[in-house]
Amino acid sequence: AQSSWIINYALGRFEFGKVRVRKEDWDLFLSFLLKTLLVDSSNIDQVLKIVLSYKMFVNSKSKLKISNVLEVVVNDHVELNHSFEVSWALWFYKSVNIKVDAEILRKVLKCNDTASIMVALDIINSGGYFGTKPGVTNLSRSLSGDHLFTSDWLLTYESYVKNWMTFDGRNILDSNIFMQFLHYYEVEFYNSSNQIKLDFQIDTNNVVDAGNREIRRGPYGYREDDEDDEDSLLNEQSFLRAIDEDDDEIMDIIF
Repeated sequence: AQSSWIINYALGRFEFGKVRVRKEDWDLFLSFLLKTLLVDSSNIDQVLKIVLSYKMFVNSKSKLKISNVLEVVVNDHVELNHSFEVSWALWFYKSVNIKVDAEILRKVLKCNDTASIMVALDIINSGGYFGTKPGVTNLSRSLSGDHLFTSDWLLTYESYVKNWMTFDGRNILDSNIFMQFLHYYEVEFYNSSNQIKLDFQIDTNNVVDAGNREIRRGPYGYREDDEDDEDSLLNEQSFLRAIDEDDDEIMDIIF
């Protein structure tokens, strides 16, 4: 979309903490932020980074808004096997401790994207869903030791070593000495505790940067510097214009 670069640039002002959000403005700001995902979901990693920077502001109302938007993102992209949008959306759920509708996870398990399926299996095994537990029997039976030599090798290996699936008691590494070697030395590729690196984060009393150095004391949300920076104001205005589309369906989802 033509507005993508504008949104990306403007989000950077919030992503790196150049513009700070007050606690009392968080609810409205989050609504505009989530609207960008419905307009252009290619910025989902930036949006997650911003939300995690203000994680202490995230409440049950915030989570409901986020969940509604992420559901739309996954449903729009999963059948197209859009790995970036779907895998980041699932990681978003996980990062903000929002339970995923089991029906969404079932759709993901049927797609052809390894990254998205691995995050879905992680969520299922950690209990991060609501509804009837999605079954993984069909997926488990569709994978065998032969898949360690195909593009499905990562999904097959990680599912086995993390016990995401039982594989009906089969040791699917038996036929691959290299994978046995990796398993013996406890090599894993998917790290469920990894997280996107933040440039700043709001904590209880202070704003700290990524190095845990105190930036400012006092009320949340004041800009660190450039309070009257004309360029900053123009960037913020461009951001709002870029996402200002009169779409009643979008407004119903996020407000």
